[in-house]
Amino acid sequence: MHNMTSLKFEAEWDAVNEEEYDVIGGIVTDVYDGNTFSILVIEEEYDNEYEYQKHEDIRIFGELAPELNTAGGREAADDLFEEIDGEEVMLYVYGRDKRGFLIAEYEVVD
Repeated sequence: MHNMTSLKFEAEWDAVNEEEYDVIGGIVTDVYDGNTFSILVIEEEYDNEYEYQKHEDIRIFGELAPELNTAGGREAADDLFEEIDGEEVMLYVYGRDKRGFLIAEYEVVD
């Protein structure tokens, strides 16, 4: 069962073209919840479509996590924190949502 928040995000994701994306790299500086974090941008590909700020907020593409103040929300945030906080990540950016967050997939750089 979907809540209204997840339906809104799924509608945004449906509009994403997964074959076209920018690539940026950064250091994770904050984890807000189970699918949202921020980075300090340290690297951008030269042919990216979008312009990026020094600090960017990221919403993980396709990841539906419970809101922080709902059942499972704190656990989802803690799991993401343990995985990526302070880590260098490579982002595959598909666009921005209505709040200006980047919609992206990520991988931790080894």
